[in-house]
Amino acid sequence: MFGFEPETYRYFEEVSPYLNLWIAAFMLFAAIRIGLFVLSAGKLKIHSIYLGEAAGIFLQLNHTVCFVKALMAGDVISTLLFAWWGPGFLIFAYIYIQTKRGALEFNWSKVGWITSVGCKWSYLVFMVIYATLDCWGIIYTFSLWTFHDQITQAWFHDNADRTRRITEDFWIVRLLYPAGLFIPLFVDIPAAPLLGVVGVLAFLLWLVSMVCLTRRGQFNHRSEGNYLRDIVYLSMEKKRSSA
Repeated sequence: MFGFEPETYRYFEEVSPYLNLWIAAFMLFAAIRIGLFVLSAGKLKIHSIYLGEAAGIFLQLNHTVCFVKALMAGDVISTLLFAWWGPGFLIFAYIYIQTKRGALEFNWSKVGWITSVGCKWSYLVFMVIYATLDCWGIIYTFSLWTFHDQITQAWFHDNADRTRRITEDFWIVRLLYPAGLFIPLFVDIPAAPLLGVVGVLAFLLWLVSMVCLTRRGQFNHRSEGNYLRDIVYLSMEKKRSSA
């Protein structure tokens, strides 16, 4: 199938234990930051977009590694698939940093539809391939990374983000995110006992985060101006409403 090479995906499974432990450490750090934030009544806020992205940086960079592996193997489909979160991530990160420095102006709303569809469908295709190849460790990685992001978004940006969006775009595939957290409880992956506990605690912390946002009346809040994903999303909404 166009030179489809499963070993590229198995490489990702091989490095998933290290990725899982890295993200688990950030999850623990996030819990500590949230605890300090709550105890200080919101005065002690240890957060930045770069700190948030650091949790998933090696997951992202390994997409570029797999992109190169697929390219060298002549695997056309995998090359295109890994290009999205591989070189694509690097390109978007560069543009974003340049815009933050004031060295470049970029209208993210013009690529909003592309980024939305690209993220949704590439994730779905990845999950199908990994499940078919029994690569459950990396599926857990994606879920833990996503929930770390969702939890920190809830506490430091008052944003329910993907949880909120499931009621807006009805992309029910997002239900795979919480499901993936429980993989270590049923599948023997490296460090399964530890990661099983981390996954359950991440799920519970996410539930608490959503309840707190709802009680504060902020579940539907979108942090325009604070986070790229909402800048894109809101711009698209405004464009549709004004059409």
